[in-house]
Amino acid sequence: MKLNNLSELFSSGHKKTYGNHEIILRAGEVPAGVYQIVAGLVKVYSITDEGEENIHIIYKPQEIFPFIWAFKGVVRDIFYEAMEPVSLQIIPRDKFLDAAKNDPKFSFQIAEQIAEQFFVYADRLDNLEFTTAYARIVYRMIFLAHRFGEKSGKKFIIHAPITHHAIASSVNVARETASREIELLVKKGLITQTNKEITIPNIDKLANEIGSNVNLETWNMGA
Repeated sequence: MKLNNLSELFSSGHKKTYGNHEIILRAGEVPAGVYQIVAGLVKVYSITDEGEENIHIIYKPQEIFPFIWAFKGVVRDIFYEAMEPVSLQIIPRDKFLDAAKNDPKFSFQIAEQIAEQFFVYADRLDNLEFTTAYARIVYRMIFLAHRFGEKSGKKFIIHAPITHHAIASSVNVARETASREIELLVKKGLITQTNKEITIPNIDKLANEIGSNVNLETWNMGA
């Protein structure tokens, strides 16, 4: 079987939709197959001993999960939840692995996808290297602009239902702390925020808040 792209492979599977906040996979649950997101955002998180969400990653359209189970057969103790209405295409694990092993073009595409998703995890570790809550929030805003933003010159509009809680969880600060630092960014005119989107009027000015610690070229966000 020769494939043109990943979506062609997944289009042969079955489609499933989920409503806002609906659980796609529960912790410890064996997946029904390998999933590709057609539309919507999916957050992946674990539950701490205190009962709080610890967000690992937010997946967007065209991304695939769960890779670790697909290749290693390991079921992790994490949840997958729709952040908004989500549409998925699902194929059997055996079919996914067969294509990965026997179609070089597909193998390269899946390697690219793994690298992209690994970059997201690696960037979160970079984010946690900042010692102040303010710097962590600024860095996270820049990353969200890269991952979910629509660019217009130096302006970025983040079209995603990213809550203060989600931002706080992703950078390991309290929600109240995240809200305070986000409000400070609003007061400074560095971001604006509505229920559905965050706007960064000038990405350079925001990056300057944490200076040389941020290289926008890393995310292909330079002028």
